[in-house]
Amino acid sequence: MRPVVSLARNVTGRGVVDGVNAMGMTKYVHLEGCRVIRDTEKAILIEYNGEQHWLPRSVVSNGDNYEQGDKDLTISIPEKWANEKGIEVDS
Repeated sequence: MRPVVSLARNVTGRGVVDGVNAMGMTKYVHLEGCRVIRDTEKAILIEYNGEQHWLPRSVVSNGDNYEQGDKDLTISIPEKWANEKGIEVDS
């Protein structure tokens, strides 16, 4: 499945940094077809493209909405964070 890249408003007020465009928008990737294997108060363990990844709820868009057993999800995370953690996404 192909992730979709979108922009979301960066409300940190820290100015332009990597992963944020000149208009203060953070680039997100959307991981389609995810399944939540396990969840804790601070993170979710997902399966995406046959690999497992722990995602801190703080980096997941609407991170508090996911729990163990959820499947066929589209989970949005910052593109820069995905790249740093080695989460392979198709362009």
